[in-house]
Amino acid sequence: MTTRSLTRSRGLHMSLLGLTASASIVAGAPAYSDDGVPDVSASCLVATEEDATVHVSSILHAGEPVHAEGSGWGPSSGTTRGFVIVTLDDGKERRPADTNLPDWVPAAVARDRSAWAVLEVGADGSFSADIAVPSTWEVGSGHQIAIGDGVTGTYVTVSVTVVDAQ
Repeated sequence: MTTRSLTRSRGLHMSLLGLTASASIVAGAPAYSDDGVPDVSASCLVATEEDATVHVSSILHAGEPVHAEGSGWGPSSGTTRGFVIVTLDDGKERRPADTNLPDWVPAAVARDRSAWAVLEVGADGSFSADIAVPSTWEVGSGHQIAIGDGVTGTYVTVSVTVVDAQ
């Protein structure tokens, strides 16, 4: 039987992204994590902080992206673009130099290689995306995926485990 534990961290551990006015992400303790070896057929995690929610699989198949869906995030409007920033392993995983973020991402965020990905949030406050993960993540390894919105200050972190390729 797999047990789940919930840990929330209200403390902020800001990276360079925390200095940008437009958006940042912070990675605290995992919002949810599986204890022990996961059941490969399982596990959709739901991480919530205030009104923002993220759904992500706790199990990654080696070499495949992780699918994430969120709701309740800072929405896009006619005058602003809502987005969230994804960091991996508390910002220690750096985005490869040849991987560019979308053109609309603020320059300060684009320069910071700890911003692994940036996802656009729709007018309804939701997003859905497949997030590529580093090819260096080995089978059996555990990692943290943090998703945050610097405008609202909301962030969540989930712990995931890499399993054999499908």
